[in-house]
Amino acid sequence: MVKCKLMKHCIFGIFFTLFLSYSLSAQKFNGGIMAGMTASQVDGDTYGGYHKAGFLAGAFVNRKINDNFSWQLEMKFIQKGSHHAPDSIDFNDRDYRLHFNYAEVPLSLNYHYKKKFIINLGVSMGYLINYKEESDGYRLYEEGNRYFYSYELSYNFGITYKLTKKLLFNLSHSYSIIPIRKQAVGSIYKFKRGQFNNLLVFTFYYQFNNE
Repeated sequence: MVKCKLMKHCIFGIFFTLFLSYSLSAQKFNGGIMAGMTASQVDGDTYGGYHKAGFLAGAFVNRKINDNFSWQLEMKFIQKGSHHAPDSIDFNDRDYRLHFNYAEVPLSLNYHYKKKFIINLGVSMGYLINYKEESDGYRLYEEGNRYFYSYELSYNFGITYKLTKKLLFNLSHSYSIIPIRKQAVGSIYKFKRGQFNNLLVFTFYYQFNNE
């Protein structure tokens, strides 16, 4: 019930941001809608590769600071996780799937390079709506205190290309600044304790005006 209410709040937040961006578009603000795909992995789960595909959708609002810089605020629903397919040679290998649904609010500083390119750097605050972890089709449940944290703080770095005056394409990398879960007992991932979301994000933006 709580997760259902949170999902409704997430959808409401996206539509509110959409309404706000449209309302402010005539006041030197710009805004619009966004949708795309993610390719993700979880560092620290002993598996590698961006094998988990996901979906994202939301709305954004931005404003120019000067001719070279602008800031942007987003509200979006985004899927993350991890997937490992079993090796046919190793019969002890397992099919592992981890799926996250997050509500996320990224804030970025954008550098406008020439007319077509925008370099993006920012941080995101995410809230874990729900998750599902499976091994060989069986649901895995939290062990002891190795639960997934409700909040995530991550950094984002990307490059945006203007396809048209209103349609833009963004390729970015996102990585957890703090762990999303404790590491298994006795294991360390690259001198870091814990597990971290690591993903590539492909996003199309449609903005309401041409600025």
